Formats: sequence, C-alpha cells, structure tokens
Amino acid sequence: METGDAVRQIVHFGIPDYYAALEELRHPELKKKPLILAEPGARSIVQGVNFTARREGLREGMSVSQARRFCRRVQTLPLDLPFYREQHRHIVQDFGRFSPLVEGTASGHYFVDLTGTRRLWGPVPDAACRMEERLAAQKGLHASVGLASNKLISQVAARCIPPGDLGCIFPGGEASFLASLPLLF
Repeated sequence: METGDAVRQIVHFGIPDYYAALEELRHPELKKKPLILAEPGARSIVQGVNFTARREGLREGMSVSQARRFCRRVQTLPLDLPFYREQHRHIVQDFGRFSPLVEGTASGHYFVDLTGTRRLWGPVPDAACRMEERLAAQKGLHASVGLASNKLISQVAARCIPPGDLGCIFPGGEASFLASLPLLF
C-alpha cells in the first residue's frame, strides 16, 4: 500500500460505546444486561449505552425515565469521567509505541499516523491489526479499524465494519468508496 513518501497512512480506531464498554469491564455481571450511564437525578439524560441497551431502542440523549419505560430491566450507573479519561490516556500512550503521531480526539476514537513505519512494523494493514489485537488483549476493548490516506476516510471506513475488523481504503479509491455509501450514513 505504501507507494511513496507522499502517501499518508492514517489509522482510525473506533471503540463503540466506549464508556459502557469500560463499565462492563469493571462490572462483568452487567455485560449481557441493558446498561445506561447517566448522572443521578429526576431529569437525567442518558449519556452512554451498551450494545444490549441499544438493541432495546435506548439511545444517548433520551431521558432516563423514558429509557426505563422502554426497557424496565435496564441497569443504570453514574458516569465516572476521571476513570474514562485515565483509560483514554493509557490507550493513547499504548498507541504511541507504534507512532509518535497519535490523536485521541474523543474518548473511544483514536487516529494514528503510521506513514513511514513499514520498516519498523511491516505492512500498515498488518500493523493496524496488531494494534487492535493488542488493545483487545491488554484492555479487553474491541475497535473497528479504518485505514486510509486521511482522517475522514479512515473514520468512515471504521464505521462501515464491525469491531475487530479492518476497513482499508487504498489511495485513489476514496471517491468510489464514499459514492457507494448511503446519503444518511
């Protein structure tokens, strides 16, 4: 994939439902149960959901009372932002072992520039897969991985695939890749 020095190799790691995934690691008994994250209070808003809750129709931004009406067996936990930030910082540091150019733009979303690292880590798709496997083995988190020549395309590629997989868009194929997506992606 690396044809010259000018071709960028940007990898995007997207961890779905990042906050809820971290809480499931801390509370394994909640893994298969619908889980929402919200501050305590009568007018609280859902700020995070796990996969099981999402299948039940629960979403971020809805009121906790509405979420409880949709799914009576939902479990609610308060947000622990310092813990989430600390885990985010550890992930950025770990990705920094592969490249000095790592951006953790938001919790659960990371960009790593692997341009010019082929001699160190081998082909970039292989390195990206190893990074995801390392994340899963060390942190217990699975990410969707997108690889492209810029951040936007790599992020969109990561959203098109399930966690644990790699979406690779080769240079020059960006327009045809985007054209094939539905308008309201």
